[in-house]
Amino acid sequence: MTGIDVHDQAIATAQALAAERGLAELARFERADAQQPLPFPSGRFDAVTCIDAINHLPDRPRVIGECARVLTPGGRLLFTDPVVITGPVTSVDIRSRSAIGFFLFVPVDYDEQVIAACGLRLIAKEDTTPQMADIAARRGAARAARRAALIEIDGQETVEAQQEFFAVVARLATERTLSRFVYVAERGERST
Repeated sequence: MTGIDVHDQAIATAQALAAERGLAELARFERADAQQPLPFPSGRFDAVTCIDAINHLPDRPRVIGECARVLTPGGRLLFTDPVVITGPVTSVDIRSRSAIGFFLFVPVDYDEQVIAACGLRLIAKEDTTPQMADIAARRGAARAARRAALIEIDGQETVEAQQEFFAVVARLATERTLSRFVYVAERGERST
């Protein structure tokens, strides 16, 4: 298994956790920017996963195209998109939901269109919005219970902004206006 991340600290953490769990021989991690061409030969991987990260990358067709390129024929791509617009969302909600960085909000059929345009075949799509609402609510509650300690670490402004973020995520998911979907796509026999 090969994992990539753009942040050196994430790579160091992944390496340490793999070593701690006796998986260092099976897993390797390297710094790479998914917004750039992936540093792997075509047809290298049987599977590629991207969990709640594709929404932070501005050129989704290029990113999915690169994932398709590095898949073997019959290989599968699994990714999640937690910011699919499925109802009316205000500009205030969009600002709050994207306060932690760049987000690409997309309409309901966008991911399916990109998958097809990149030569992949959609084999599964699952709505996991209720789980997103639950997790956001629980993370917000856990952080609220540790508010004083978090303020000492991150400062009051950051803690309050993150609390608002989790509250907005939970509310929009509960209202089903901003949804999360899991997609599984398969590469055909010919290269894309």
